[in-house]
Amino acid sequence: MAEELLDDRWRAVLRGTSRSFYLSLRCVPARRRAALSLGYLLARAADTLADAGELALEQRIAALRSLLAALRGAAVSTPPSISAVDAAHRELVARVPELFDLLARLEPARRPPTRRVLVRLVRGMCRELDELRQRGEVRRTTPLQTLCWAYRAAGCVGAYWNELLELELPSRDHRARREQRRDAVRLGLGLQQVNLLRDVHEDAGRGRRLLAGLALDGTTPEVERAWIARARADLLRGLGYAGELRGLARRDRLAIALPARLGLATLALLEEQRTRWLGGERLKISRADVRRELVRAGLDALLPSRLRRLAGSVARPSA
Repeated sequence: MAEELLDDRWRAVLRGTSRSFYLSLRCVPARRRAALSLGYLLARAADTLADAGELALEQRIAALRSLLAALRGAAVSTPPSISAVDAAHRELVARVPELFDLLARLEPARRPPTRRVLVRLVRGMCRELDELRQRGEVRRTTPLQTLCWAYRAAGCVGAYWNELLELELPSRDHRARREQRRDAVRLGLGLQQVNLLRDVHEDAGRGRRLLAGLALDGTTPEVERAWIARARADLLRGLGYAGELRGLARRDRLAIALPARLGLATLALLEEQRTRWLGGERLKISRADVRRELVRAGLDALLPSRLRRLAGSVARPSA
C-alpha cells in the first residue's frame, strides 16, 4: 500500500503541500507510511477547501460536510475545483475520490483510527466555518479556548500517531500509556501553536483571532512570550515522548523528532525577527536551517537519552 500510494505523482503532491511533513514521512517505516500519508493528504485537502476564499462560505461548508459524510460511509463526490492555489493543492483537491479509494483498501487495523481522526479534524473545520458565518469572525478569548481549538486542529493528530504506534509497541501499564498519549498530544499542540504564531497576521486577515490575548501591533509582549514559551514546552515534551517510547525504531524516532526540531527553530526565528514577524511578514526557516535540524533530529534518533534530557526540564501535568 505504501508503495502504491507514494508513486511519483503523490510524492510531488506531498512535497508541494508540506516540505516538513514530506521529510518526516520519508523517515516513517513503510508499514505505517500509507496510513499517515492518507490521513495527511485528506486532512490537507479539507483544509484547502476550508481556506478557499474564491468559494462562497456556503460552498466551503457544503464541501466539508460532503467530505465528512464520505468519511462516515456515504458516497464520495468530487469537491469543487479551485484555482487560487498552487498546482500541488489543485491536484490534491481534484484527486480526493482517489484518496477515498485508497482509504477503503487500507489495512483493517489502521483504517478505523485514520477515519476517526479525519472525522474529528473535518468536523472542527465545519464548526469554525459555521462560527465565521454566524459571527463574522472566529475568536478565542482565553488560553483554554485556544488550546481546545488547537487540539481539534492538531493535538488529536498526535494522539492518532500514538495510536498507530501502540498497535506495534510493547504493552505498557495504564499510567505509562496515559502519559505517553498526553505527551503525543502535547507534540501536536506545540506544532499547531507554532503555526498560529507564525501565521497570526494571515489568520487575522481571514477573520481568525485564535491566539487569546495577542495583539497584532506588538503591544502585548508578555502574551507573545507566554505563547512562545508554551509552544516550546509542548515541543520539548514531544521530543521526550520520542525518547521514552520503548521498542521505537530509529526511523520512527526521527520522524517524531524532526517536526519538533523544525518547530523549535521556527520559534527561535520569530523571537530573533520579532519586528518583521509582528510587522506582518510571514517568516520561514531557511533550507540551511532545515538541514541543520535534520542533522540534530538524526542524532536524537541515535541517542534517545538526548531527547529525555531535553524534555527533563519541562514538567508534566499532575496525573
